[in-house]
Formats: sequence, structure tokens, C-alpha cells
Amino acid sequence: GNGDLTYPVALITADEVALAGGHHGLKNEDYYLRTNNYYFTMTPSSFNAADAIANVYGVSPTGELYHWNGVANSSGVRAVINLRSDVLISKGDGTIQNPFELELA
Repeated sequence: GNGDLTYPVALITADEVALAGGHHGLKNEDYYLRTNNYYFTMTPSSFNAADAIANVYGVSPTGELYHWNGVANSSGVRAVINLRSDVLISKGDGTIQNPFELELA
């Protein structure tokens, strides 16, 4: 469970994007991880040893999960936090206007 984590904050992974509705090579403008901006995930996709370039998966403005060639350019990231299993959402929908409020069960 989450209690074993030393640092419960990290960057989002490609698996988490896929579980939320992101698809490789397909637009999905109807899920909550679509931000209208490009951002990196922490999931490596390949390494180009000849050029010493690390490649990761990213998310496009249309919500597409894709292979990002190089991380040398500037782009955003999405942080995730891991909550204990006894933390519940008491209010809100997760938007800027109505953020989640949490409480212990």
C-alpha cells in the first residue's frame, strides 16, 4: 500500500495516463489529464546513445499519449500525490474553481 512510500509525491507515469483515458496515437479531449498543453511523463520510452538523448512518453494538448523525442526542450510536467486509503474526497470536483477537499475516514 501507500504506507511503504518514502516520498509520496512524484511525476505522473504513462501507465497512469493510460488508465485515466490517454491512448497512444489517439486524441482524447474528454478526460481530466488533458490540459491543452504538452507535458512530460516520467516514463522512459527509449535512449539514443549516439546523441545521448533520453526519450520519454508525453501528453499532447489533445490528450494523446505519445513517444517524445528528447527531453531537452522546455515543457510541463504533472505531479501526482499518493494518499492513504483512509483519505476521502468530501467536496469538490477537482477543478480550479471547485478543488477537492479531503478528510480522513
